[in-house]
Amino acid sequence: MVAVIRADEPGIACQLTECVASAGIELIEISYHTPQLDLIFPVLRSRLGHCLLGVGTITDKQSAQIALDLGSQFLFSPIYCPEVVNLARDRGIPIVSGASTPTEIFRAWQGGADAIKVFPIANLGGASYIKAIRAVFPTIPLIPTGGVTIANASPLLAAGAIGLGISGYFLPESLVQNQDWQGITDRVRQLLTSIGL
Repeated sequence: MVAVIRADEPGIACQLTECVASAGIELIEISYHTPQLDLIFPVLRSRLGHCLLGVGTITDKQSAQIALDLGSQFLFSPIYCPEVVNLARDRGIPIVSGASTPTEIFRAWQGGADAIKVFPIANLGGASYIKAIRAVFPTIPLIPTGGVTIANASPLLAAGAIGLGISGYFLPESLVQNQDWQGITDRVRQLLTSIGL
């Protein structure tokens, strides 16, 4: 599981990150567009030493360089950008590139991405789409993101996904606005239990 943290306030981003970590997720992606990322990312790295923290929503070499300089342990991108992939590989950092179509998926994999973020999976057909892609590209690691729920998590994994990117469904705006951190933590734990983790 990769938790995808997006927030308009640095304090909320920190709270959400700590919620998913306490729930048991050890791979956490924090959006590059998070306010004061340069201040909160090193703090979270020091607090959550048992987790791997990366930066997501990387779309160009400059943002990738900034993320790596902050100590990002992996990069996620919603697209395939050769400059980003090359920089990450030069630095020995895992890079997951986003793609939707078979052509995009193949190009990103051929271009050096370590895995492919299949996004947005809810709009692409869910588990049936992953199964169809795996039939053609059985060796390409796929991480569906964008619409993962408790109902479709197990089917996505059964279809051949190596992992899942989780975000809005498990970190709903209503709970965030109410600062119901325990509710968010419980929601993520329910997911992990549902897939046997």
